[in-house]
Amino acid sequence: MSTTMERSVVAGDINRRKAIRSNAVGLLVLRGISMASSYFIVPILISYLDVYKYGIWITIYSIVNFIQFFDIGLGNGLRNKYAHSIAIGDNGLARVYVSTTYYLITIISGGLLLLFGAVYFFVDWHKAFNVNQSVGFELNWLVILLFGTFILSFPLKLINSLLYGAQKSALANSMTAVGNIVSLLMVVLLLKKNGVDNLLYVGIIYTVAPLVLFLFLNIYYFSTEFKHVIPTRKFVDTKYIKDLTGLGVKFFILQINSLIIFSSNSFIIAQTLGQIKVTEYNVMFKLYSVPSLIFQILLTPYWSAFTNAYAKNDITWIKRNLKHLLKIFSGIIIVSVLLVVFNKFLFLLWVGNRVSTNTMSGIWMVAYLIVQSSMLPFVNFINGTGKIKLQLYLASVVSLINIPLSIYFIKSLGWGIDGCIIANIICTIPFLILMGIQTLKIINNKAIGIWND
Repeated sequence: MSTTMERSVVAGDINRRKAIRSNAVGLLVLRGISMASSYFIVPILISYLDVYKYGIWITIYSIVNFIQFFDIGLGNGLRNKYAHSIAIGDNGLARVYVSTTYYLITIISGGLLLLFGAVYFFVDWHKAFNVNQSVGFELNWLVILLFGTFILSFPLKLINSLLYGAQKSALANSMTAVGNIVSLLMVVLLLKKNGVDNLLYVGIIYTVAPLVLFLFLNIYYFSTEFKHVIPTRKFVDTKYIKDLTGLGVKFFILQINSLIIFSSNSFIIAQTLGQIKVTEYNVMFKLYSVPSLIFQILLTPYWSAFTNAYAKNDITWIKRNLKHLLKIFSGIIIVSVLLVVFNKFLFLLWVGNRVSTNTMSGIWMVAYLIVQSSMLPFVNFINGTGKIKLQLYLASVVSLINIPLSIYFIKSLGWGIDGCIIANIICTIPFLILMGIQTLKIINNKAIGIWND
């Protein structure tokens, strides 16, 4: 019996290792393409829209991005439940989870569309985004376009949860890479030929193409690889709703709070310092976040691999790979420091003299990104186990602090952009400490109470 168990553990180790290696290579290539295209497009958009309108675009796009997490966490819930079902060899249960999730998310999408239609005419979008009236027509239609397409994409994007759950994260990112390339080409071919700096054209390029690509992705994979779990009304089982939403709602609350902590800066800066400062912040963030993004790419396959290993009680594998990820992180620190050293040359090469940046702000930005990256191995492991109650409570408390703290630093202390970044650092440190402690407790079988919930 013990020999059989040992063979199972070894086989699981080998399979996870292969999945991580193949996905890591694929992700580096695909995300590399995505990152390159997203960085190429920045100076083109700034040149086309000007610094002020680019700030408007970034502010609106970052706020609308909040909507993608209004699936009440069902995407991440499905990811974990599907990975666990496959790990224990229950394809029937996997199909029930898939069908039930698609059913729920379709209802949620319909409800959100009705809600948006009901409130749209009662909101002054110019005040909401601190934008002058000169962009009225573009702004109103841009809001409709972005909100509408983001909501419609909810069911279509669930295919990514299945790919992640099947430890095929590289495939999950393939359409993102294709979408970014298509967006870049359309910007170059269409916008550069059009003398009108129209925000609506940019919105169409960034929303319609990805929507079509995700539709294709669903049709393709449910005709081939996921044919055995294709969602149908027959396999929707309401008794599993609580199972899915129990974990899903936790992820949803966690995601919303995390967005408030880590992704609200553009909106805060737009309201307190203006749209030009939004552009300055965004350009700095995109440059200095390169090492952090690379680390996130390498981490992506580990979430579902941790789920698989934890389901099979392969703690040795978990410990070994957590140590490996922390070694990689040390290299991320070195690259981040080099970006600060050569920042003036890199900004000049990338965006020229269109956007002014501050070296001290860059140092604070790199410090924040290093602290954020250092906690990611622990967060990925904890998310993979589904024991996220502590993380949820912590995020709920910290999210209440982040925005008022940022505004205080910006307006009362006069720290400008640095105020937002310093507030983020203060709000991230508790995550690093407590997620590290929880990880140690879980892998050493000492987690009880909230540490194990």
